[in-house]
Parts: sequence; C-alpha cells; structure tokens
Amino acid sequence: MVLIIFSLGAPGAVFAETAHGFEDTCRLRHKASVSDEGLENSVRFAASDSDFLHLVNRENLLPADYRPDDLVRFQGIELREPARDAFGEMLEAMESEGIYGLRLQSAYRCFTHQRAVFEDKVRLTMAKGHGREEATQIASQSVQPPGASEHQLGLALDVSINGQLTGAFAHTEAGKWLAENCHYFGFIVRYPQGKSDVTRIIYEPWHLRFVGVPHAQILYENGITLEEYRGFLARHYMYVVWDRDGYFLVQLWGDDVRVEKKQN
Repeated sequence: MVLIIFSLGAPGAVFAETAHGFEDTCRLRHKASVSDEGLENSVRFAASDSDFLHLVNRENLLPADYRPDDLVRFQGIELREPARDAFGEMLEAMESEGIYGLRLQSAYRCFTHQRAVFEDKVRLTMAKGHGREEATQIASQSVQPPGASEHQLGLALDVSINGQLTGAFAHTEAGKWLAENCHYFGFIVRYPQGKSDVTRIIYEPWHLRFVGVPHAQILYENGITLEEYRGFLARHYMYVVWDRDGYFLVQLWGDDVRVEKKQN
C-alpha cells in the first residue's frame, strides 16, 4: 500500500492507494478540536460547487440540450464565467514572468458541434484504411463522442501558442509553465501523461479543465485524475488545509460536492 500525503500544510489528508484503486482503508487526519461527527455535519450542510467537479466521459453523458447559463466570451470563444476569470488571471501571471502568446483555441462546444468534431475525426481515421467501427474506437482515444465531452460544460479549455494541438506543446515555455502552475488558478491538465488507462484519452498537455480551488491543488499534489479524486471523495470525508487563516472541508454526497471554508 502506498500512502500519499497532501502537501497543503499540516495536518493534511491521506490517500490510501492499492492496486485496485483508492479504497476506504484509512481515515483523514483532522484537528483534535473537531470531532468526526462535527466534521461530517459541517460538510453535509456546506454550500455546493458540484458543477466544477462534474465528471463527463463516455460513462457519464450530458444531455444533448445541456448548455451552461453563465457563458461569456474570451478572445471570441465562449466559456463559463468562473473559468474565464481564472484564465485571465493566469495569463497575466504568465506574462508577468515573460511568457507570451498563449491563446484560447477552444472552450464551450454544444452537443451538435462536438458531434461534428468527432465525425470529422472518424472520417480522417477511415481515410487511413480503417473500417467504421475500428475508426470510431481509434477516434475516441483523442476525441470524445457527443455527450461525453466536458467541452460542453464550458469548463474545458484547449490552449496553444501556434494554433496546433499536439504533444509538442508540453515542451514549450507556456506548456511547461502551465503544467507547473495552472493548479494555482483552479485548472488541471485533464488528461495527464501515464493516466490514459483511467481517463481513456491520450495525453493532452493542451487540454485544461477548471475545477476550482482547492480541488486543482489536491489533484496536482497527488498526481491523480478527476476520476480518481471523485472516486476517493465518494468513499471518504475530507479535511484539507489550504492557508494560514483556515481550512476547507470537502465531501462528495452522491453527485453533489460540498465545500466549506472554516476559520481557525
């Protein structure tokens, strides 16, 4: 068994990881002044930010008519307002360190748009000599079919510096900076290297997902995916130290993720 300690301050939280994934074989550390019962009750009635952690993939489809009600535009592209604000702050931080040229390539896509993107990928794959069924399977390794794309949430961003979305982005100054710093602004690299067996999508260093703080920090520090994080939350209550002034309580109740900040 491997224990992974959150490096957000002390006391922290503990993951128990086994060959079969995250199991509920441990509890999370918390201040002695907070009882288990009090901790669970305080989380249970906390405000919800479940939409930021909404899991969308081939097992968790969005309805065809789903459209966020807080879409705004940035660089002419639609995305949700919290993601827009955080992305703007992140760009300013990058430029303050002398890294310029990052562009928002794609964000919100409606169901119909995603269907067209997926069908284009299937056709290109078929043109290489694959049959329809095989081409669909190959295409789905890099493009989600309609309803399975988190772009429809308005929280997923494809970024680039030259208009191309390739693995080479990871080796650019912008790509390296994002990989090391985007979590400070509530973003994660949604499909990280070495996790395709979990996400079922190839490594995409250009694909960012807004999940908010402190979730992005937790995922980054522990090297886990959104699938793994939600799986852990489904089994545990959580206590997370975030800053000197207080701490966050996080728990998943069904599909509802609840977060409450407590003051020291």
